[in-house]
Amino acid sequence: MKKLLTFAAASLAAGTLSMAAHASTIIDFAAYADGNEGGVTSGTSLNIAGANLTFKSNFNPYFDDVSGGKPAGLGVCRALSNTGDCVDSGDDSVDGDFDVNEHIIVLFDDGPFNVFQLSFRDGRHNLLDNNDVALVTWGVFDAIGGLITTGTASFSDVIGMAAVGFFANVHGIGFEFADTEFYVENVSDVPAPAALPLLISGLAGLGFAVRQKRRPL
Repeated sequence: MKKLLTFAAASLAAGTLSMAAHASTIIDFAAYADGNEGGVTSGTSLNIAGANLTFKSNFNPYFDDVSGGKPAGLGVCRALSNTGDCVDSGDDSVDGDFDVNEHIIVLFDDGPFNVFQLSFRDGRHNLLDNNDVALVTWGVFDAIGGLITTGTASFSDVIGMAAVGFFANVHGIGFEFADTEFYVENVSDVPAPAALPLLISGLAGLGFAVRQKRRPL
């Protein structure tokens, strides 16, 4: 645990220094999906908000549009039509149906990225950001998509971990269904404002980092 806390502090310091070298980037998957809903095959590369990204999944990465006035974001669809729509319109979140846990991975093709902010939506497009009960499995990846480390924590703890720099200077980040379906709404290298509550939550969430999940993302 002490080593993980040291790593987080060092990552945050390194990430803060590199932040000064470039403008902030908010990769808003929900905004990208707005009016542009559709899926891609695993391994597809796209430019979103000026960032070159490669998306990987055990099925098909999917960008889900607004529903009921609520945004969604990046999810997973098991079967795509010829036009890129999800064959089953209710199967576009990251879920664990049919005893197979879906996962979504985002690789940062332009080089290491500082993930300081994350946002998630549930299957009904409601915010999951402050949910400290629902769980998600996270993973950090190298430049070729190899898994470096993984763990399971609540959505609020994962967001807190990002705020303290645990996901700074990473080549890729991924999320897998644990017990609650979700979408990744956005990813940003902008340090969270008023980060003290997230700092406390993040430090607590680091305790989950030592608990390896049942199988790798």
